[in-house]
Amino acid sequence: MATLVCRSCSGRSGHLVLDLGDQPPCDHFPWLEDPGPDPCYSLQMWLCSSCGLAQLVGEPTVAEEPLGTEPAALVAQATEAVGRLASDGWLSGRVRVAEFGSPHGGSWLGLLADRGVAGGCPPVPSRGGSAALACDR
Repeated sequence: MATLVCRSCSGRSGHLVLDLGDQPPCDHFPWLEDPGPDPCYSLQMWLCSSCGLAQLVGEPTVAEEPLGTEPAALVAQATEAVGRLASDGWLSGRVRVAEFGSPHGGSWLGLLADRGVAGGCPPVPSRGGSAALACDR
């Protein structure tokens, strides 16, 4: 095993305290039609001797966020909210919006585009772009 470096104190002294072998990630939701096999990753835990932090070894998996279907009540609420934003003048002169997504499904981008405000701007400033309106549902 390569020399591990603690994520907290940068210590290099420690030992493996758990090894569960290869395991599927907890955030993997394959489609019913997916024949498999599921992807697997090494699941090990290392304990830093310097600071005592127990931490997983290896590269973390990238979370696959499951998206739900937006309930009708939220669709109606979004329509009303965008209508109120427009009638109160909050959309006047704004041409770009950055939207923070929701695992509950749906988006306000279509409703805003109907009122002349375009999406496509990343919500995280470090990823580039700028927006005149930020939408966090």
